[in-house]
Amino acid sequence: ALKNAVLPRLYANLVLRVPQIWFVLPRIESLVASGGEGLQYTTSLKITTDVRPVPAPMGRVKGHGLYPTEGPTNTPEIYFPELPASMNLNCLVRLLLQKLPKKRLKEFIWDHGCVPDYTTLRKLLDTQVPGLTVLQLDNYASGPMGLYHAVPGLQSFQVNSLSPRIGDWPMEILSRHSPSLKNLCLGAEANAIKHYYHPQMTDMGCYDRTQDDVMDVVAKPAIEPETASHEPTVDQLRLIGLDGTRFMRFGCALWNYRKLTSLSLESCRGIEQIFALLVPPTGGQGLSVMSEIRLQTFRLRHENSSQHFRDQLYDFLITLPGLINLSILCEYHDTLLRTPKFKEVMSTHGKTLRSLVWEERKGAQTAHRHPATWLPSPKQLIELMDHCQDLAELGVPLDWQILAETDSTTYIVGTSIQSLS
Repeated sequence: ALKNAVLPRLYANLVLRVPQIWFVLPRIESLVASGGEGLQYTTSLKITTDVRPVPAPMGRVKGHGLYPTEGPTNTPEIYFPELPASMNLNCLVRLLLQKLPKKRLKEFIWDHGCVPDYTTLRKLLDTQVPGLTVLQLDNYASGPMGLYHAVPGLQSFQVNSLSPRIGDWPMEILSRHSPSLKNLCLGAEANAIKHYYHPQMTDMGCYDRTQDDVMDVVAKPAIEPETASHEPTVDQLRLIGLDGTRFMRFGCALWNYRKLTSLSLESCRGIEQIFALLVPPTGGQGLSVMSEIRLQTFRLRHENSSQHFRDQLYDFLITLPGLINLSILCEYHDTLLRTPKFKEVMSTHGKTLRSLVWEERKGAQTAHRHPATWLPSPKQLIELMDHCQDLAELGVPLDWQILAETDSTTYIVGTSIQSLS
């Protein structure tokens, strides 16, 4: 009786914590080799990163043995596990999937630097469809892979780093499952990170070519959207390192952007065109379009922004109805924070905001010897808090040296921050 009460709690949400650098994974190997009695209760499987490295076994020599050691790349800011590690981890996960009861898994999340391969994904879909509602992959580079059967009931689909070699199967998922899909995240995150740290890649055309290859996949529907028999229901959209203009050509046919409740745009190009989709036209239909907007959460990260982009961001923000969550991280030579326009943004959203993150930088921090962040003055911080009376979370950079110059300033700012509910 005790076992029946304990096993469901222990195994319902199974998390495999794998270090980025490792030799062997004894716990996962023991689980695979066991009878797997508790696996009958597993409905969620997540492969995630353990920040604690696994020490090398005694006598194990680098580069030898069943699980070769990992070594850091030549780029200290970016780390990608080597191929042998990914192959070994994929093998262990496939063996584990073989032990799980068929069609019981509801959630599969791969949030680790080792990349899931085609064989692992096929094993997952063969054994756990229908029933799978969440499919999230940090990176997928295997392929090409056509989606040979449907995934009915899929509600959340995420691939942070697409590869141009994967074929059209992400778009097949969108085309076939737009009636059930609610949460969508697609991106080229790894390429965006490389470009941020090594902008010279653009001069060689490598980054732009990779972007074009990925967008050829993302912007090309494998099945015509008009064949869908139900109204699309996507309400949470996140794009990472993609060309928003080209993505819209496909997305507009599958869902109504104005009915999104959450929109996140990170290191994307063509964001201005997405603004144009959401902001109502100046014509007589403006009010009716405004009534359609459902956006509650907006997150933006944008590098190398121009003055024109800053003005468009301002126009976009003051046109939206009151947001609940707002997060802005931009890099440009000027700041919106120190202008009257920022007050207008806070006047528009302050009464409804529960979460606010706002940071503007003069440029990439890696290109500056001193902090590149524009810092609000104590007066600006107090005005911000006056506008946002119901904030529960606030993320803004502060100059603590200035704040601590006088006791009165410290007290006023401290009192304002204490008002966070």
